[in-house]
Amino acid sequence: MIIFDLFIEEFLCRSINKFCNDNERKDIERGDIENVCSRIQTHLLADKINVLAEKLLEIINRSIDQMN
Repeated sequence: MIIFDLFIEEFLCRSINKFCNDNERKDIERGDIENVCSRIQTHLLADKINVLAEKLLEIINRSIDQMN
């Protein structure tokens, strides 16, 4: 099993412009670089989708309020 050192972990986290959470650190410690990158990008995409969903809900609620 490959264990990344802190410099590599820091590089991976900074390269995606965020700090790693505990789950991402566990992925990084496992040493599977492809797994790490895909999981981190999946988390980032999920966060963006949640933000979009919240914004759409705000727009829908505003539209409903304006109709009433």
